[in-house]
Amino acid sequence: MDEQPPHPYPGVWAGRKPPDEDRQSRMGSPLAVLVIIATVIILGCLSLFVIFDLLGLRSFLTKTPAPSLPPESFPSQQMPSELPPSYNPCPWSEPSSPPSDELPQDGDFVIDPVFEQVGDFDENGLAPVYDGLGWGLIDWEGNQVLECAFDHIFEFSQGYAVVELQELYGLVTTFGEFAVQPEWENAFYYSQGLLPVSRDGKYGFIDLSGNEVIPLQYDDAYSFEEGYAAVTLGKSSFFINDQGHTVSPVYQEAFSFSDGLAPVCQNGAWGYVDSSFELVIPCLYDSAGFFTQGYAVVIKNSRSMVIDAAGNQVSPPADQIWLQESGYALLEINGFLGLYDLVEEGYLITPQYRNAFLFSEGLMPVTPDGSAWYYVDEDNRPAVPGEYEFALPFREGVAPVMLDGYYGLIDRDGNVILDFIWDSIGPCKNGMVAVETDGLYGFIKLHGK
Repeated sequence: MDEQPPHPYPGVWAGRKPPDEDRQSRMGSPLAVLVIIATVIILGCLSLFVIFDLLGLRSFLTKTPAPSLPPESFPSQQMPSELPPSYNPCPWSEPSSPPSDELPQDGDFVIDPVFEQVGDFDENGLAPVYDGLGWGLIDWEGNQVLECAFDHIFEFSQGYAVVELQELYGLVTTFGEFAVQPEWENAFYYSQGLLPVSRDGKYGFIDLSGNEVIPLQYDDAYSFEEGYAAVTLGKSSFFINDQGHTVSPVYQEAFSFSDGLAPVCQNGAWGYVDSSFELVIPCLYDSAGFFTQGYAVVIKNSRSMVIDAAGNQVSPPADQIWLQESGYALLEINGFLGLYDLVEEGYLITPQYRNAFLFSEGLMPVTPDGSAWYYVDEDNRPAVPGEYEFALPFREGVAPVMLDGYYGLIDRDGNVILDFIWDSIGPCKNGMVAVETDGLYGFIKLHGK
């Protein structure tokens, strides 16, 4: 698919031979002339049919992939969690006429492309899928675990997932069975044996039997984390334990614990409390994110920075910051992105790229100008052969990349694992890769994974 197809039937007229001498001598006869005229007319008509046919065939054979994306069509940077900034299984324009009759070099369909949207397989061996009517769950073999009938399915937490059905929320198990019937106006994720739910605008917590363990009395409530849940009553926020007892001072706002610290707001400024509800990082910031692997992103005077668990600033101020693996952070300064080492407090890659995605498995996809993408290591050295129209992070040793408007899958040596014939390709998860063709998604199992 990398080269344009040849002109259809390039030698269709090449086999015509010049008339011989006897034929030339017979052209003087009147009858011969009439025969020749009739023959010419018939051949002319036939030629028109052939030409029209060839033109139709040519329009089929010479369909070309969509042109390269302009720089402005690349996704904007947004805060990632595990996935890259602004990650979307299909963050690019669809090709005009994608091929659908070719198979990948490596890997076979284990789940045929019959879904309009899909998500990744999780650690439970389940993936959310959308068939055009509703969301459901399938297993590794494509068996339907939960019927495609739901408005939304949220991520599993401790073996349970919140589902939405006709604007009401419930809880399902990994076996596709209801643990909590969809009868609540809202619900957050299940954690530590309790599910935050709401009815008539009031929040509380129920167990898996549907019993109200903590009455519905709050104006807002978050899931339990590290033994406590943040709740709001009126204009005050505070923390409760799993018995519903208030265990903290009152704050203007408060969010859940992570890594032993919780963001709280007092007098319009944000800081952090520990599990004893001591204010260990003063309220100095305009906003404060969750701690992960010992670091959090905070904002002050419209500038982002990273702090550690002691409240020390460990990064320079930047326009935007995304925490990465291995104690690294992606910093955007004046429209350029670079990679920063939070442990050594120094740049690995100074801000020089117009766009970049998650640093993963020792590699980062980057583009200097928004057109050519390639991979660099933490020393900013090109690490994978080749340049691409678009490139996404590596996962499980493979990464989706785009050439000529179509997506393929490569390994760390630049070898093509899946041909460039797909509308989109998702990240690899447990050897399974979601692919899109003709607007529908299926899954391929990679060999050796």
